[in-house]
Amino acid sequence: MFSHTMGGLCGAMDFPKASEDTLGDLDTWLKEFDRVVAHVSGNCGLIPEDRITHLLSCWSSETDAGENMRPDQQSDVHLEAESAGRMAECWQMLLARLLPCRACSGSAACGGVVERVAMA
Repeated sequence: MFSHTMGGLCGAMDFPKASEDTLGDLDTWLKEFDRVVAHVSGNCGLIPEDRITHLLSCWSSETDAGENMRPDQQSDVHLEAESAGRMAECWQMLLARLLPCRACSGSAACGGVVERVAMA
């Protein structure tokens, strides 16, 4: 949870929690995630490292998507980009884990998430 102070008023804002059901309407969830990012950053956006941290906190390791994103962070491709400071690329890699679910709407047809694919 973040608190944001404006004009002496303090408001709290939580990032939206995700579940397997979220995959059925991923676009709406991503819009809400981006709204919270805008709110907590004063419409300046967050650095990719912070977006990654919040994305992972929204997707519990108990969900298929959350479980799949965590090992992606340990892939050679992700670690190389991270060590080179290419964090926007790391953000895109993790986001890519979710985006194909738009096509299947989180249905059982694709298992609710993209098949576990080794990142080259």
